[in-house]
Amino acid sequence: MILDLDKLKASPADYDLYQIAYRRAGATTGVHDIGDISDLKIGPNLRFRLAEASIQHEAAIAADLIKNFVETSAARGYWSYEVIEVAIQVLGNKLSWRKVEPAPPPEPAGEVLEPWQLRIDATEADMKKADVKALKDLLARRRAATGQQYIGRGARTNRFVSNF
Repeated sequence: MILDLDKLKASPADYDLYQIAYRRAGATTGVHDIGDISDLKIGPNLRFRLAEASIQHEAAIAADLIKNFVETSAARGYWSYEVIEVAIQVLGNKLSWRKVEPAPPPEPAGEVLEPWQLRIDATEADMKKADVKALKDLLARRRAATGQQYIGRGARTNRFVSNF
């Protein structure tokens, strides 16, 4: 992940990103590759903002390369779709391209139940038809989903236990 520390430092809104980046890069100014940020202990919002700043930096570099090509080529500053296409073809090895990664497969909806288990939203009629094992399993899954605790008879503990 390549970041321009000077731009981050100049922006009051991105100063927190600058602090993370300069500690990772070991420098306070210039353009640096801070590497993979997956091992940093930062929240997802900061990860997203760092990635966004890196993408903006890379886009600015690509835009400057294309702009310089168009201004110094035979087109002499004439902008058109065709001129930009030629610029991309000529500058192909200097521009960085990202491969689009396919989306991960969707998670299965809900939990997968055994044939004897009841759905967690089972009706009273379903529960009347079920056997004791299925009812005990349903009760345990409902308690786990709501965070309830069961304290048996004869327990010598405080009966007013909470999950706070």
